[in-house]
Amino acid sequence: MKTIVFGLLFLGITNLTKAQNEIAYVNLNATSIIEKPMKTMSNLNYLHSMELNVISNRVRALQTVVANFDIQKEVVYTKTSSATYDVVFREGKNAINAVFDSKGNIIQSDENYESVNVPYFLSKKILKEYPGWGYKQVWLSISYNQKFATTIQYKVVLKNGNKEKTISFNASDFI
Repeated sequence: MKTIVFGLLFLGITNLTKAQNEIAYVNLNATSIIEKPMKTMSNLNYLHSMELNVISNRVRALQTVVANFDIQKEVVYTKTSSATYDVVFREGKNAINAVFDSKGNIIQSDENYESVNVPYFLSKKILKEYPGWGYKQVWLSISYNQKFATTIQYKVVLKNGNKEKTISFNASDFI
């Protein structure tokens, strides 16, 4: 918890344009991630828009940190303007670029994860369709927007001996 507090205190503040759009950066290490959502969280709709069974626990933990983030407590926040705030959350090679409104709600986010685990039911379907193949690399891309459906896209590199095959699919197609 201390690392989160100190991390938030030392956020980088950058004004990129004359428009009222602020940017902040949060760098998290794996031990500082909170896995349970707070009871007073204002971004529950963000978390509920994700299909629980198509993302790993590590992804869910980073999303919970984003949902718990309170832009109104940051130095860049201005109460008098209706600005939007771009906040970048990083944990290793994983990143979430979230846009918050002036009330602290997540408007949209673009999330990219590397070397994630494919959920069991998806893995079972993939390996059934590609017998004899194993996983080499897995990427996950999630796009959230308040006004549209969330897209959860996997890109998987399969390996069978010296052969490699790349497949991409929308996780919603398997539900």
